[in-house]
Amino acid sequence: MKTILIVDDEQNIHFAFQRVLGDEYRLEKATAAEDGLVIIEDGRADLVIMDISLPGMSGLDALQRVRDEHPLLPVIVMTAFTTTRHTIEAMKLGAYEYFTKPPEMDKMRESIQQALDDAEQRQDTSSTSSYSVPASDGADEPVNMIGSSPAMQEVYKMIGRVAETDVTVLITGESGTGKDLVARAIWKYGPRGSRHMAPINCAAIPENLLESELFGHERGSFTGADRARVGRFEECDGGTIFLDEIGDMPIGLQAKLLRVLQDGEITRVGGTGTIRVDVRTIAVTNKHLQRAVERGQFREDLYYRLNVVTIPMPPLRDRKGDVAELVNYFFGRFSRELGKTVDIIGDDVLAVLEAYPWPGNVRELENTLRRAMLLSRGGTITSADLHLHGEAGEPSPVSRPADTESMLMQGFDEFLTTPPDEGVMTHVERLLLTRALEHFQGNQKRAAEVLGIARNTLRSKMERYQISKDVRIRRPDE
Repeated sequence: MKTILIVDDEQNIHFAFQRVLGDEYRLEKATAAEDGLVIIEDGRADLVIMDISLPGMSGLDALQRVRDEHPLLPVIVMTAFTTTRHTIEAMKLGAYEYFTKPPEMDKMRESIQQALDDAEQRQDTSSTSSYSVPASDGADEPVNMIGSSPAMQEVYKMIGRVAETDVTVLITGESGTGKDLVARAIWKYGPRGSRHMAPINCAAIPENLLESELFGHERGSFTGADRARVGRFEECDGGTIFLDEIGDMPIGLQAKLLRVLQDGEITRVGGTGTIRVDVRTIAVTNKHLQRAVERGQFREDLYYRLNVVTIPMPPLRDRKGDVAELVNYFFGRFSRELGKTVDIIGDDVLAVLEAYPWPGNVRELENTLRRAMLLSRGGTITSADLHLHGEAGEPSPVSRPADTESMLMQGFDEFLTTPPDEGVMTHVERLLLTRALEHFQGNQKRAAEVLGIARNTLRSKMERYQISKDVRIRRPDE
């Protein structure tokens, strides 16, 4: 019978594990990390379940000791106080899994069995590999990632697992979900966190300039190149490059990016020699790259080179439990920025916020709350301050998704039978961009917000589709 060590200072936790696991496993108990380490040193544990908050030595410090001295011993971490930093640090230190209290015992039982099976396999192959890394100094979190929902916990776990490696990471998700925060967290929590990170938006820079921006150029390589210029890859040698909106990279440049990822070599525009660079690549996209590959818009070999580890960011509608946390965070931040305070937030306000589908995700929530604070009177936020239901007579956005889908699907089959020469996707995207600009009378900021894309992305697409900046306003009678 396998032995499980429970390290927790709460007696009710010990009773719970005894009741659920006592028939399957032999249980050892400790109420302090120091006592747990003694049991581990005596070889009396096949698996450890450890709380983070313990009297004396913390669970994270004890986990570091276990990883240094017993790298094959699986450790499952628990905590009642979920934070981004704790989750990431625990996974960095090699925790097998991370649970919030009270843990779901069915999932805990599955993790225990899987961890024991994996430990046996590593023993059989005489593996001595370890995920051990230097512990954090406990400083404040460098990246503000808010949310303790199960969906976000999975994100934090993935960050912790990949941060200490140099593996290429692809972060996917809808606009406004916080993909850039994940990229920065991976950078900050990794060994290259003290080195330069170069962000570059692949959609915001015209194609004829993007190559030079990425790889640099030699003097005289094109009109206006009066001197040699170092590109972003050279600039962040030894560091990290953050390729935002990688799905919008022109296909002609994708082959050159692939070469960097494969060989670690670049060639400046107009140059002949190769330059070696040591760069970790983190790519971000809101596009479905596999579909783009099928349509011939993205190189298949580059896709598989980027897709070593994928971290999908959940949309806000799938993390309703985080809305209240985000509200508290944003109102606290806006109080400092705007010099206003919020004393009362009605229950009806939270109910409306949690029911709303948030097509623009966290970015839309942030903008909504900032506007509500600016418009509120007397420090009280009401549902009327949110302006989520549009103008008088306009249907609530909460009910819009089904209506919108119905509207879009009308006649869609007929449309596919006689597609435009340019292709359906191109035609539809150009149409959406044009109509959005017409609706907001050429206001690019509002059009971008409604479409759920960055303003730079909108401008890039306008240039691609040759949509005039002075788009003609469509009148109701036209």
